[in-house]
Amino acid sequence: MNFFYKYKSPFKAVFARKKSTYSLKFKMQYVYPLSTMYAKRMYFIKTTYIYLEKAIRKTLREYYFKKIIIFNNML
Repeated sequence: MNFFYKYKSPFKAVFARKKSTYSLKFKMQYVYPLSTMYAKRMYFIKTTYIYLEKAIRKTLREYYFKKIIIFNNML
């Protein structure tokens, strides 16, 4: 498949957002057989992505909260 050739590494392939009718998980089955390693890799990527998302949200929330406080003090 052209998919693996394009991204070369599985890590890049997972984070690449491809607009297609079928999901990335379905495509990854062609590159790797569904084994324990595949499951571990997917779990690791999922969890890291979730942690990153939470951290970004938290920092943004704190930032905007501080902005609001400063704005209220000005009034």
